[in-house]
Amino acid sequence: MTLPQAIVQLIGVIFLLTIIWKLLSRTKLLPFTLYLIGVNNIYPVWVAEHQLAYYGIMALCLLYPITYWLLRYRQHRQEEAEVMAELLAGAGAYQYDERYQQMREMIRSMDSK
Repeated sequence: MTLPQAIVQLIGVIFLLTIIWKLLSRTKLLPFTLYLIGVNNIYPVWVAEHQLAYYGIMALCLLYPITYWLLRYRQHRQEEAEVMAELLAGAGAYQYDERYQQMREMIRSMDSK
């Protein structure tokens, strides 16, 4: 392998690692992944001796993204319900507006043609 090939390969690896790092960070799976990689590579003897603690910490690291995404989904649904309630509350006011009634009649006449 020549030097330019090695440099291009190094740039490609750095680029891929950056993309993977950002994806794991945005999905909130970075702590979980770093824990799995770090503990298995640095302390394999500890993992073998303390499997309950290893899996317990792993479960806690996995609970973080699960709760984050569930709370985010719940917040999205609440905001959606609030917007729908505002929309429906405002829709009743249009029934008595003359311009709205005129536009409705124009649309109905266009649809009937």
